[in-house]
Amino acid sequence: MVSFHNKKIEDYGTLGSTLSEKRESQRADTKTVSRILAIDRKYLDAFENGQYGVLPALVYAKNYLRAYSQYLELDYALLEGLFLKELDIYQKSRQQKESALLPRKLDVSALCSLWVIPKMARNISICCIVLFAGYYLARSSQEIFTPPNLALSTPPDNYVTREPTVTISGQTQKEAAVKVNGKLILIDESGNFSESLPLQKGMNLLEISAAKKYSKNNTVIRKIMYMDDEVAVSSVENTGTN
Repeated sequence: MVSFHNKKIEDYGTLGSTLSEKRESQRADTKTVSRILAIDRKYLDAFENGQYGVLPALVYAKNYLRAYSQYLELDYALLEGLFLKELDIYQKSRQQKESALLPRKLDVSALCSLWVIPKMARNISICCIVLFAGYYLARSSQEIFTPPNLALSTPPDNYVTREPTVTISGQTQKEAAVKVNGKLILIDESGNFSESLPLQKGMNLLEISAAKKYSKNNTVIRKIMYMDDEVAVSSVENTGTN
């Protein structure tokens, strides 16, 4: 008489090892079993490899496991217990990994405590901010209303020439506007300027000014004596007569 002994769940290894060992003992592969049971091979491989994320919804997974266990002549009830136990471990492990990837919640009470500043310290901070703002505004106002620098390279004052034109050149601040006797002349990005102007016979008075939008003018005066050949000859003759 043959006697049967019920195996306990502890007598089995993992679900995957139990299924694969039984299948291999029957010299079958998952491709063949998949075709016979009409179950996608990836689900059979998932059972054997513990890839529970690949399996479909639980009700379908149980039906596939039931069919697979019957094909391998294994106790479905015990295999189901193994499956549910391992599935629970897998799901908890997955939840822990997902929780680790989520940003931690901010400790609101800790943040609030950072803003609780003693009254004296808060007042000192406000005073410092006001003083800094006042200093900044004062400096900004000074820069806005102070006349720009103006340095002339040519011509020198009391300049005498026989050329009918003279070149006005120099440098100022790039945001300034430069005028010669009221005529606007161009400056480059560095504040340099150079302009040729016609001269009248005799004494020429040139007023060169530079100003920013809201500032006063910075003005330089140049006296230029233009003596052409006729004026020079006349001066010589007058000197000889005297």
